[in-house]
Amino acid sequence: MQKLFNVLLVEDNPGDAFLIQEQFKTAKTYVYHLTHVDYLAKAIASLAQNSYDVILLDLSLPDSRGFETLKTIKEHSFSIPIVILSGINDEELAIQAVKQGAQDYLVKGQVKGEILVQALRYAIERKLIEEQLKTKTAQLEALNQELESFSYMVSHDLRNPLTVVKGMSGLLKQKYETKGAEGDDKEKLYIEYICQAGNRMEQIIHDLLLLSQVKQKELTVAPVNVSELAHNIIEQLQQQHPTRSVRIIIQPGIIAIADSNLLNHVLENLLQNAWKYTAKQQDSCIELGVINSNPIEVSASLAKLNLEEIDDLNQRNRIRSAYRKLVYFIRDNGIGFNSAIAKQLFTPFHRLDNAKKFEGTGIGLAIVQSIIHRHRGRVWAKAEENRGATFFFTLGL
Repeated sequence: MQKLFNVLLVEDNPGDAFLIQEQFKTAKTYVYHLTHVDYLAKAIASLAQNSYDVILLDLSLPDSRGFETLKTIKEHSFSIPIVILSGINDEELAIQAVKQGAQDYLVKGQVKGEILVQALRYAIERKLIEEQLKTKTAQLEALNQELESFSYMVSHDLRNPLTVVKGMSGLLKQKYETKGAEGDDKEKLYIEYICQAGNRMEQIIHDLLLLSQVKQKELTVAPVNVSELAHNIIEQLQQQHPTRSVRIIIQPGIIAIADSNLLNHVLENLLQNAWKYTAKQQDSCIELGVINSNPIEVSASLAKLNLEEIDDLNQRNRIRSAYRKLVYFIRDNGIGFNSAIAKQLFTPFHRLDNAKKFEGTGIGLAIVQSIIHRHRGRVWAKAEENRGATFFFTLGL
């Protein structure tokens, strides 16, 4: 059985209206019931009394002209798709009409018969998809609100009692460390365990908050000097561990298109892991680089500019396309792991057996993966046990 579509035709020219009605008779797959009105006021009255699947609208009417016609009809159309049918063949006008909510812009005399019918069918489908996307967006916004509430609960309701536990256990520890304080070794050990557990819980809360914030943070994307970020992180690690000697290799002038703050989190996590898991090596080595060289379209100086300030749209697109192909890596010669279980690394709270001897919450790599996915990239790892590991990632923005 053929599906029936109800069309509201808003056209003040009787000749054009007659031709359009004749063209609808060529429809083979669907049946169209056409209602014709010649004034905007009549169209609004008809919309209030009847149900339509699509509106075919002329912008120039006796009681309204131009985009004011489109604006007014939209206010009364209840999300019904609107297709403009105009006698003016103007590309800029067509683009503006679509920007203001029309599904399509057709020129009288250029669209006939089955093509006109197909254009309306496509408009109906596109509008349906738009409404579905709006529903999905509303659902995502609701989920984000729940995440924000959860983040507040974690930061407030859990941190407050944890602060008390850490404070009291710290006072007890200080008491036993004071010269002359009494107490057996077991009590001192128990207090030390409580302090360590409090610190670990505080770090877990911090990482969970960061993981939830990554998924809802608005990105500020621009060229970023990866090499400079890496040097700053390594300098901090060397200050924290002045007795360690680590051979550092950072390829100069590496640029990425990313959110600088989030990319810094990625590099911090991966470089800190490399630093941590090479601690027992006599000749520790950490390397950061890019497999593909920097595209010639962009120099390192671009890292100081706002990508959106480049007026040439084609140049911007070339830049983005070129940098999407880059594969960044961080390599170390630490304890490594079995590559067959590499995917498990990015599961929250999952830690490999050989990594359990080192401090960590098991959330860091999950944060890395979440950030990379926000950038429409991917992250993966290759390694051998006791022969080091290499983490790779791409950025797809």
